[in-house]
Amino acid sequence: MQELSVSDTDKTPAFDELRPAVCACLKLLLPALRPAYVDLLTRIDLNGESAASVAKDLGLTPNNLTVRLHRARQVLRKSLEESCGICTKHGCLNCTCD
Repeated sequence: MQELSVSDTDKTPAFDELRPAVCACLKLLLPALRPAYVDLLTRIDLNGESAASVAKDLGLTPNNLTVRLHRARQVLRKSLEESCGICTKHGCLNCTCD
């Protein structure tokens, strides 16, 4: 761990770096979710909007938004697991579901 820290490779990559590797199934599964969930996932997770600005825009408290976002992510995760199977256990990077 010390070696990774010194070489600065222990950092989680930015979403922009991972975007090309995100499971292609995501775009197919999103429309099947509740529209409110799709909105939150798209705005916060895919477009990088801050949760605070989305909460303010929707007239929600930050805590309420956090709960809704958590539920949306759970539903998406379950949908991905049902659709992709074992691929999701590895974070859907380099997806082979096509």
